[in-house]
Amino acid sequence: MQPCTASHQPSGPAVLVGPIRDTADAAELCLWLRGGTLTADRLPDRLRAYARTLRRAPSN
Repeated sequence: MQPCTASHQPSGPAVLVGPIRDTADAAELCLWLRGGTLTADRLPDRLRAYARTLRRAPSN
């Protein structure tokens, strides 16, 4: 996800989200989006799993 202006210009860095496995994950994502502060630290932990995987990959 990447925050943007009303004219669809990026206004902040992209945040990797996922995996979204079920309706509970989708509901958590919607709450995060409605909160308006699209930063990874405010994203529920289970929705940051993909980003954690990518961070570990270079050390393998």
